[in-house]
Amino acid sequence: MCNFGGASAGGHREPVRAAAGEASSDASRSVLPLLDGRFAATATWRKRDGTTGAARAVPFAADSGYFWFFDAAIVEVLVKMVDACGHDGFDNFWVFAGGLTDVEVHLTVTDTWTGEVVRHDTRQGQPFPTLLETGKLRVCAGAP
Repeated sequence: MCNFGGASAGGHREPVRAAAGEASSDASRSVLPLLDGRFAATATWRKRDGTTGAARAVPFAADSGYFWFFDAAIVEVLVKMVDACGHDGFDNFWVFAGGLTDVEVHLTVTDTWTGEVVRHDTRQGQPFPTLLETGKLRVCAGAP
């Protein structure tokens, strides 16, 4: 059974928060590590005027975090991984995401051990549809 900690493994983690003044120095961070780096999430965005950019990642716990686009104080997309390896009837990893935006978003979650990828693309001007992926990441046996 895989066990990477975080809320999905029954452990409580305190949020990882930047100290005052760290937001600008952390602004270049675009990869959200999940489950101790087993998975890496990235996101890009595009506004109606064609402006594009890489979302900035902020880890919240070992299994979750969020992205911001234009202002570090405004959460745009939340991402959470669940380790369901070893649980009867599952034996895989789940990825969930929710957005608080209608900006075009391209979210990618990559298994850093196997290279398996989950992509979630949203359309400009449409609310971010919830991602509830519970079947694609059947990679419990994958090892570096």
